[in-house]
Amino acid sequence: NDMVSKSSKLLGGDVAAAMARVTSFNRWAIIEHDLSTSTEVLRPPEDMHRLEERAHFARLMETHLEMYILVLSQMHRSLGDRGSTQEIEASLTRKAQRMARLLLPDLILHSQSVSLSEASRQLQIFGSSPLLSPVGRRCSMTKPTPRDALCCRLSSQPEFHLEFLVTCLWLPLMDPMDPMEHPIHGPNFAHPLRVDGFSTETSCLIAPDASMRQPDELPDLVQDGLASCADHQVLQSLLQEWVQRTFFSDQEQIHYMCGDPSERHITLLPFTFETDGLCLERVRLFQNDVVAVLTSAHFESRLEHQLSEIKRSTCRLAYRDSGVQYGGLKHLDLLSTLPPRRRHKGNVCDHCHWASPDSCVFQPRKPRPKPQLPHGAVRF
Repeated sequence: NDMVSKSSKLLGGDVAAAMARVTSFNRWAIIEHDLSTSTEVLRPPEDMHRLEERAHFARLMETHLEMYILVLSQMHRSLGDRGSTQEIEASLTRKAQRMARLLLPDLILHSQSVSLSEASRQLQIFGSSPLLSPVGRRCSMTKPTPRDALCCRLSSQPEFHLEFLVTCLWLPLMDPMDPMEHPIHGPNFAHPLRVDGFSTETSCLIAPDASMRQPDELPDLVQDGLASCADHQVLQSLLQEWVQRTFFSDQEQIHYMCGDPSERHITLLPFTFETDGLCLERVRLFQNDVVAVLTSAHFESRLEHQLSEIKRSTCRLAYRDSGVQYGGLKHLDLLSTLPPRRRHKGNVCDHCHWASPDSCVFQPRKPRPKPQLPHGAVRF
């Protein structure tokens, strides 16, 4: 009230006009307060990691964030064009960003289940709010940054709902608040991780982050179908292969390697989620960028001569520190970067070629007759 009244009096506004703005502002402020205090009730418990269970809360949180941003926008508009509103606008911006930090992770993880009409509405609400996203006012700039240029294109394409939420809303919130925090090396920006993979005729490898691959280290062998790392480590590679044996049927082996993400300038967030299949598919941007690390994978044996599938896995939201802003892929046709399909379930070979899906050389094994033992040999 004091800020609104002061801004009116400084420019000689009459008392009636000032009180009208105060009344309008207060009406929306009451609604904002109620929405803010009810946020924690709508969010799932912190120890609820199963994505299928969190989905029951996701729809409420989507609507809640939309309403909250609309209410803040009404508070901003009620100030009018008169007076100095910088202090109030800064306060409203902090409120919008705080709410976005709380709710965006769940919206990102469930964005693939949002219809195109719902995605279009969210792009309109979030993209047009100057309190949450500067996309609208930066699209007219002569030389926008790579991130702004990409966001201007994504804001009108609901097919890229996930990419917009991550690139234009969530990653900027993860950037350092003050660029002067890094006076020597320059400012850092939050950047997605890049998934890498390759295959041979008998094996496939996927590295949830390409920079963490350590090919010279000896991998661990998966026991009882579980690949898991210690709390401070993450899975840096999964290798699934057929091992040919002379006197026995070919045998499947699954190897994994753990690594410390902090050594690769990767920041882990306190947000863990578990889902059926490969959890990285839930946060896959464009072709092979992700905003999470893989912490465990549980494999389920299938029929003989078929590779085991990833039954379920656990991920943790994460991003990389980078000296440049994320601008996505430099394709003129964004639709060409959409994954042909998001296959959550499957084996390692079904996920190892996100960047080049047609280049996989792995050949599924065909049943072979049991080899005959040499004369006089005994099978154990």
